[in-house]
Amino acid sequence: MNSLPERKVPRCISWMCGALFLLAAIFAWSRQDTRLQAASTVAASQLDILDDGKQLKLLVQHPVIGQICELWCYEGGPFRYGRGSKKQDGSVVFAHTSGKMLATTTFTPSGERIWMDIVVDGPADELKQISYMGPCMQFWHSEAFKRETSLVEFAKRCFLYTIRGPVGMMDTARGPMKGFKADAPENNPPYTQWYVPRERVHPGDIWAFGASGDRPLYGVVGVASRDKRWLAAIACSHTRTLGQGWHDCIHHVPDMQLYLNKEDIQLRHRSALYVMPNDKHRLLESFRQDFPDSEDSSQIHISSGEGATLQVQTGSQSLPDLRVSTDLTVNAGQGVKGQGSVWQASSWGGFVRRGNSWQMWAYPNGDAVELWVSLDQHSGFASIRSTLQGPSWKPAAAPSGVPALVRKSPDGSVIAALIWERSEPDNPGRGIAVPGQDQGQSVASIRGRLYLFKGSIESLRERWIRSKEEWEHSVPYRMPVEDSAKPARINGVRIAPNAEDQMNYGLTIIPPWKDGGTLHANFPEHFEHGEVGYGILRYSDKRDNPWKIASDGRSANYEVESPELPGVMVRASAVAQHDRVRLTLKIANGGSKRLERIKPLLCFWYSKLTGFPAKLSDNFKYTYVVKEGEILSLDSIPTLNPKATAKVAYVRGCSQHDCDRFARGRGGLIDRDIDRALIAVTDQRGDRKILISFTPGKSILSNAVIPCAHADPYFGTLEPGTSAEATGVILFSEKTLPDALQELAKSLSDKKGI
Repeated sequence: MNSLPERKVPRCISWMCGALFLLAAIFAWSRQDTRLQAASTVAASQLDILDDGKQLKLLVQHPVIGQICELWCYEGGPFRYGRGSKKQDGSVVFAHTSGKMLATTTFTPSGERIWMDIVVDGPADELKQISYMGPCMQFWHSEAFKRETSLVEFAKRCFLYTIRGPVGMMDTARGPMKGFKADAPENNPPYTQWYVPRERVHPGDIWAFGASGDRPLYGVVGVASRDKRWLAAIACSHTRTLGQGWHDCIHHVPDMQLYLNKEDIQLRHRSALYVMPNDKHRLLESFRQDFPDSEDSSQIHISSGEGATLQVQTGSQSLPDLRVSTDLTVNAGQGVKGQGSVWQASSWGGFVRRGNSWQMWAYPNGDAVELWVSLDQHSGFASIRSTLQGPSWKPAAAPSGVPALVRKSPDGSVIAALIWERSEPDNPGRGIAVPGQDQGQSVASIRGRLYLFKGSIESLRERWIRSKEEWEHSVPYRMPVEDSAKPARINGVRIAPNAEDQMNYGLTIIPPWKDGGTLHANFPEHFEHGEVGYGILRYSDKRDNPWKIASDGRSANYEVESPELPGVMVRASAVAQHDRVRLTLKIANGGSKRLERIKPLLCFWYSKLTGFPAKLSDNFKYTYVVKEGEILSLDSIPTLNPKATAKVAYVRGCSQHDCDRFARGRGGLIDRDIDRALIAVTDQRGDRKILISFTPGKSILSNAVIPCAHADPYFGTLEPGTSAEATGVILFSEKTLPDALQELAKSLSDKKGI
């Protein structure tokens, strides 16, 4: 969360509404636009304060649903009773004290969300003691969400996102509550459960409430309404645990120490409450957009390899790929039917491979790829025969007593080691599945890890001990063969590690088209300030590429400090959504210097998109802008030099004209402003298009013979202690250009997709 106040940018915004109406008039969709606006209008929740003199709670009510919940701000932790006030804009502010600390919590309704922003000020020694501040989202007075019969019925409607998708809590592997006897009604089935996110070491039993071996992928927990039409959820980037408690309530427990700033004088944390139609895909997309830094930061990337192998890559482009095969055998070495199925990307995260009576899951986590295998026990005794293959990867011996299949990279600097929870003696590559029960279903299961790390082979021993202890803690864990929410094969846009040289902030974007090639974003190529162009970030900065890409390629983000301006932070995010990527770029001036006329240069290199213009071709012929309501190719817009090698246009209403020298030097300054910071490029047949747009917008730029497009945002001037943000969309389309522009206009106005 940004620790600086937001800077409002009044210029370059007034054009937005006018541009949308202009597009509507041009493409004759005003009637449709009216219907879309009506459909996308989200009724914001209404907030009030409940204060009984002992507890201070937030009351959330919805104009359609009625009462949603009562939120007990801090059920645990150092803060107890506080005071509250309601503001004229509908927001609510709570203030709690403990020792010398002051916690100020601001609740702000915003469409389907309620932002919960916490700021804790106080002495460093007290702030460092805060480990638990857990809000309790209580539904027992909500006619729409409270239990119908028993707490088990309520828990069935509660859900979280695991490798299997959005799983109802009663469909997870439920651990017994140690506070009750095994045969007690409270344990048949256990009606309270806590869950430990996949990036944390599982501690085993938590408060004797029951602890599941199912591992959430994201810090979001929700519940569906009794009529299944609505959902309510609470989420944040980094959680210690998620759960459903003794009553009609759900919890997320933020890891507060991750929100302590560098000076150790303030904690700043953001959570979100969601109230929306019961669409778990949409909730996850909203969460990913709102909390891009929540995604897995693993530098291991996996994909479907040849045949039925899983291909594993690292952030180092110098290492050859590694292929992992995991084949099932049953009884006396018989193969399992459906062995030829391939690994497929899951819409929920990671990869999945399945047959008629079995499933496998894979998910990168830190320096390892987590592996799960479940099969119908009626298939008989089962084992997993695994191999590690790859050009020049050399066999190596594991440390004594460590059952691991080990390979070394060609230069010996990287170790690849596969371990199974149980394996055959003297054959660590063959894991053994153990029978058990899952919700009454007879299944056999096994877990494994593929480690990929720099260091000595001896350090594998510590990893093996840690894995073994964690597997012992996180039981029960057996997963059913059938998913509660079947992951679909994903054919939409994907994000991959940078594949281009000299793009230190580069990102590769894979379009939704079959054999579509790749788009490469230099994000940014340059980020400058002042007339001279002093550096904030540059493509040539001497640092490793900072992008952290989610294992399923659905999102990526980074946060870096300017190497030239201490205290100036730049945050970027990219979220893939079907046929588009949503981008954000934010700069926070935490330094002491005023940043004049900030100039971003965001470069989108399209020459490797199949069929699009390549180097030394006439790009202007295939590049379009919207000018005075018309869709015009750049080659049809006259400039001072008819043979201009670059063309630049400014957005109407934006006074920051900072590309004049470049444009005039190449003969291509367009004298009349365009409607918005939008640039479109088509392939050479006119079938496929990419549309790039940023808000608020400053300018567009295109080169005649260099295959790249720019639609650059406006940031203005930033005083110390202020920040500004721009948002963008890349749309991949096979519609006509007018229809694609209409689709983009809808995307920008329809907040449901954000």
